[in-house]
Amino acid sequence: MSNETTDRSLHLNVLRSADGVDCTRNGITSTHTQLRLVGYVVETGERERVKDLPAGVMLTNSDAAPVLLVIRSSAGGYIAHLTPAHRDEETGQWTRGGAWTMAGGNFAHASDSRFTSLVSRLLGVRFYGALAVHDRIEN
Repeated sequence: MSNETTDRSLHLNVLRSADGVDCTRNGITSTHTQLRLVGYVVETGERERVKDLPAGVMLTNSDAAPVLLVIRSSAGGYIAHLTPAHRDEETGQWTRGGAWTMAGGNFAHASDSRFTSLVSRLLGVRFYGALAVHDRIEN
């Protein structure tokens, strides 16, 4: 099992509404100002497997909440968002966890070109900007 502080990851900054209203229902972006991208999932309709980030990406900030980049098809194209990541204690692998999440109004971005390159490659189009964080859970 890998140590959480040595996982390959990218530093992301949380962007919130200036009015201070939190619509995440206590999602990770309501309590964290920084996230760390630890992997990605491309939804294909089959059993999903979290893929590791490309080599050369390393961050050791374990205080930042871990998230996954999710790519899914929609209306003939692809869309991307971020969702909280959880580590499976038995396997040491990252997962999305069991809860269904939705956008809570906050976004995350990186000033690191490796982030925009990864999102662009997975979407198949040039990407530049922030991604919605799906950290709202309805009970």
